Amino acid sequence: MEPLLLFAVFFGPLAFGSVEPWSLAILETTVLAFALGGKSRWRAPGSGPLWAMGFILLLGLGQWLNPAAPWGPSTWRPFTASAAESGSTLLLWSIYALLLWKTPALLAEPEPARRFLWALFAIGFLVAVIGLIQQRSGRVDFPLYGLREVSSGHSPFGPYFNRAHAASLLAVASAVGGGLLLASFFRFLRESADGARVSHYLLAQMIPGAMLATVLIGLVRSQNRGALLSLGAAVWLVLFQGAAFMKRPQVVRLARGLLLLLPAAAALMIWAPAGRSPLLPVSSNSVPVRAAMYRGGLDLWRDHPVWGVGPGGLIAAFPPYREPIVVGLVDHLHNDWLEFLTEEGAAGAAALLLGLLCLALRARRTWLSMASRRQRCLMGGALTGVLAFALHGLVDFSFHIPANAVIFLCLLSWVDARSWLPQEPMPRSRWAAGAAAVAGLALTALALPPAVAWSFKRQALSGPLSARSGLFQRAYLWDMKPQYLSHAASSCLIEEERGGRPCGAAALRADLRLAERGLMQDPLSLDLRFRQSELLRRLGRSEDAF
Repeated sequence: MEPLLLFAVFFGPLAFGSVEPWSLAILETTVLAFALGGKSRWRAPGSGPLWAMGFILLLGLGQWLNPAAPWGPSTWRPFTASAAESGSTLLLWSIYALLLWKTPALLAEPEPARRFLWALFAIGFLVAVIGLIQQRSGRVDFPLYGLREVSSGHSPFGPYFNRAHAASLLAVASAVGGGLLLASFFRFLRESADGARVSHYLLAQMIPGAMLATVLIGLVRSQNRGALLSLGAAVWLVLFQGAAFMKRPQVVRLARGLLLLLPAAAALMIWAPAGRSPLLPVSSNSVPVRAAMYRGGLDLWRDHPVWGVGPGGLIAAFPPYREPIVVGLVDHLHNDWLEFLTEEGAAGAAALLLGLLCLALRARRTWLSMASRRQRCLMGGALTGVLAFALHGLVDFSFHIPANAVIFLCLLSWVDARSWLPQEPMPRSRWAAGAAAVAGLALTALALPPAVAWSFKRQALSGPLSARSGLFQRAYLWDMKPQYLSHAASSCLIEEERGGRPCGAAALRADLRLAERGLMQDPLSLDLRFRQSELLRRLGRSEDAF
């Protein structure tokens, strides 16, 4: 089963982060095939994140079964503001739960654990190389792989449509790569007593060293302050805890005292006089925009504090909380932790934090009890990567990029697996195997329709205008999201604007029915409201327009 996991690690980032339905379906089916096969020779002392994910899935299921308008009367029952978004989100979370269940059992084995770290380091190197080659072209909108055009407003890097998501992966890969190189150095020190030569060691480390330098250069060239600061903070936290490995208490106190000076230096760099900060230029508009998003998210959570607005419900519930400075559709808050709080409420957030706390305490205890310096370095690199990703989630939504989420959960499982204990493989009954196969087939069947819908969308956007409405309606039949109806409802007007046939009353009324059908699913959609108002005005019903 290990090749399937490694395939997912490489395929996800290289397939544009698996943000498109076709690549997401391949990633999901790969993880399913990996999770439903093989037997484990290891047992967990208790996996906090897995139990937390189980509770969150049950909560999300309850929300999905009770769709309701977020501006209606308060209810004691969990609900969702968008049943369509909650359904697709729950499917993805189910895949993540299977990953948390199966991956630690594989990565508890020494050789698969080592190969996984090198695979993660290698994919970071590939992403950095692709991104640096693209930047050599001098174009901001350089097509991904030279083939896929990037829509306006995006800043791609490597195979990612958004450079921030590439930077998040590069931060994790650089942390893991640093741990691998330090582990190799301490291994050399152990072998040097047996006559190992320095020249042989330096020659062997030339390629990994060049790879780490490339990843770090790619991280800097991605120009994402959040990822750089997150990696720096993660390194600081791990070094502060790692000072406990020093034998003399006086040295430990001195090392930690010196480390305490670094946050002060970083604060001075961030809050430097206007125009002089290398980390946070005051001319950037992203800071006030994101602050406005955070205020809106907190206001949304205060209105639904216990259960939230459902998995994926933010896109439907946020419009009334959007401040004027925030332009366009808000599908993510650029803060994974706050977005989770608004969607799953205090109940889901408490379960998540409790599960992560259990894992963090056990991982810290395991790390500090390791006798091998090589193992300490590997564990320290993995912990740094996990912390860098988690801290970057405070200012971005990298966990909502499936490829990054899969890599993060695998690395989290690697950390968890270091405390697993060996056991005899347990035979699995036929009933359990059959139930697992049925569940896998069901999840696979649910993962494929969005990919079919996406293919119809691609045909509609690239094909003749006369076929646009029909193709979007066929996409909606496969994946019942109101966005497809919004596109279909605008087809006649777009064709008319581009010199096609004029829209007759019958065509306008047909498009109006599509827009109103979408508004029944998503009453707060500004896009659908705009389509509806435009069609009403064309039909002479301006007084009914929004």
